[in-house]
Amino acid sequence: MNIWFQREMGTLQTERVPKHKEMDRIRTTRSAVLPLKYLGFVKVTSELCLEKDLIAAIKNCPCLEADHIDKLQPGESSEWESMYQIASEKISNLFIPTELKGPLFNLVLPISQEILTWIKLHSKNEYLSIDLPKVIYWTQHGRIDYKKMACSIVKDESICIKKRYKLACVNCLESDIRILWDRLDECDKEYFQIRVDRLSLQEQLVYFWSCCVKYSATGQEPAFISVCQDMLTRVASGGNLVATEFFVQKLSGAHRTTAIVKAVKKLLEEEREHNRNCLFFSQRNTNEILAFLVSKMRRRLKVNVFLLNSLRIFQCFLSANKQESFIRVVKRYKEYFYSLVFFVLLIEILLSDLDGCKDCNFQQLFTELYELIPENYRSMISSFSMFGGIILFTIVKRKFPFILEETTFIDHQNLTDLVKQQTSENANGNANANGSDYDQWIFLNHLILKGICTSQSMIKFAKNYTFPEGICSNLTVAFDHLVKLINQITGDPYPQEFEPIFGRYGPPPPKRRRQN
Repeated sequence: MNIWFQREMGTLQTERVPKHKEMDRIRTTRSAVLPLKYLGFVKVTSELCLEKDLIAAIKNCPCLEADHIDKLQPGESSEWESMYQIASEKISNLFIPTELKGPLFNLVLPISQEILTWIKLHSKNEYLSIDLPKVIYWTQHGRIDYKKMACSIVKDESICIKKRYKLACVNCLESDIRILWDRLDECDKEYFQIRVDRLSLQEQLVYFWSCCVKYSATGQEPAFISVCQDMLTRVASGGNLVATEFFVQKLSGAHRTTAIVKAVKKLLEEEREHNRNCLFFSQRNTNEILAFLVSKMRRRLKVNVFLLNSLRIFQCFLSANKQESFIRVVKRYKEYFYSLVFFVLLIEILLSDLDGCKDCNFQQLFTELYELIPENYRSMISSFSMFGGIILFTIVKRKFPFILEETTFIDHQNLTDLVKQQTSENANGNANANGSDYDQWIFLNHLILKGICTSQSMIKFAKNYTFPEGICSNLTVAFDHLVKLINQITGDPYPQEFEPIFGRYGPPPPKRRRQN
C-alpha cells in the first residue's frame, strides 16, 4: 500500500504544507478540473477503504442522506465510530508525511458514503442484486463513476447474464444491451417484455430497451423519438444521471429542446417521489441533472426557466461538482433574481459553512455572492425581520457548530455557553423584548464578523444594516450589553470592528418619517 501510495502521489511528499492550509487549498478549488493532488488523495483513500477489514466496517454503517454527510457528530453512530477507528489506525501506520494524513482522513467519510450509496442501489437492490466489485472507478470530483462501473461489470462473465443485462439497461449501455440480448434465453426475453401498470424506474428502462432491441428501433422512427422524449423526463425526475445524459445525446434538434424543457419543468414543478417502487438516488444527483439540463438550453429558454423558479436553479449549482459555475451563472442571470432568492442562497451558504461542509470555500462564496447583490436589495436582505432573525435562529437551533478561525477549544466552548445563556434568558422572558431582539441582532453581527468572512468584507455588510422603527427604544443600553458579551469572548475592552460603523456610543437611532 505504501509503495503504491508513493507511486500515485509522485513528488507530493517533498511538499511541506501545514495540514489545515492543505485542506483549505483543496476546499477553495473553483476550477472545473480538480488538482492532481486531490485526485491522488481520492484514489489512495478509495484503495484504503476497500481493504478487507475497513470495507467490512463500512458495509456495517448506516447509509446517510446526502445532506447529512458533513453533519455526523461524534458518538452519533457506533458503526461510524468503529469505522473511523479502523481508518485512523490504517492512516497513522502509513509511511507518509504527517501533513498528508489529515487530508486522507477527511476523505474517509465522503468516500465511504459513496461506496455505501452504490451498495444500496445495486447490492441491496433486489431487482439488480450485484455485489460491489474489487475495482471502483471514480470521477474527477471524488464520486463513483456509475457508467464506468456498469461497463466493467457487464463484461464480467462470472456474473449472471440476466443481472448484467438489467444493469446495462439501467445505465443505457446500448452496444452491450444488444450483445447481451442475443445471449438471453427466450423465456427471459419474454419476461423482460412484460408490461404491467406499475414499474419501477429500472424496470421501465429494461422494458424500454427490450422492446427497442426486439423491434430493431434505430432512433429515426417518430414513435421511438416520442418514447425517448418521455423517457428523458422519467429518468431525470428519477435521479438517473447516466440515463439522462444518454437520452439528451440520443435526441437532436427541436426534439431534444422540447424534451429538455419538459424535463426541467417537471423537476421544478414537483419534488421527486421516493417510494419502494423507485430506484433511490440522492438529492445531489437531482441537482446535477438539473444543472446539466439547463446547461444544454439556449439563453432564451434559460431565461424562461429562471422566470419559473430561479431559486431552484441556483440551488442546484450550489451542490457539489457545480460550485465552480455558481458565481459565473449568478453574474449572468442575476437580473432575474428577486430579493428572496438572494436571501435563501445566503442562508444555504451559511448553513453549509456551519455544518462543516468541505465541498467549497463557503466563506469566500458568501462574500462573493453578497457583493453581487444590487444596492436596492441589500437593505431588504439585511433587515432584522427578513435576514438576521432567521440566521440567529438557525445558529441556535443547530447548537452553534460555528466555525471560528484562530480560536482555541476553550474560546469556542465559552462562545457556545454565552449563546445558550442568552437564548435561555430570552425564552424565560427575563429580558426586555425590544432590547433583547436588538441585542441578539448586534451579537449576531459579531458572530458573523468573527466566523464567516473577513473583517473588511463584513464591515461592508454591517454598513447596509437597517434598523426598523420600534425595534428598540434604548439602543445605547442594548449596545452596552453587547459590549459586555463580546468582552467575555474576546477579552478586548471594546470591539473595534464596530467603531467605524456605529461610533463609541452605539448604533444610530432609526430615522423617523416626518408627519405632515
